Amino acid sequence: MEREVYNRLSRIEGQLRGIYEMIRYDRPCKDILIQLFAVRSALDSLTSLIVKNYLDKCKSEELSIDELNEILELLIKY
Repeated sequence: MEREVYNRLSRIEGQLRGIYEMIRYDRPCKDILIQLFAVRSALDSLTSLIVKNYLDKCKSEELSIDELNEILELLIKY
């Protein structure tokens, strides 16, 4: 599972570097926005994976239900 998280993080990092280069070389706004949406989608997917797979870990760290709800509310809000 950790390998999948690291692979996704590496992919997202590459996408962000790509966006940096697109801005640097003045690529069309449409292309940049499409890549930004792709990164956002990749981050949402990664967040979902982490939440699903780490809930047990969160329990063992003794997060209260209130703390967990607070974190989930932040995720949903953004």
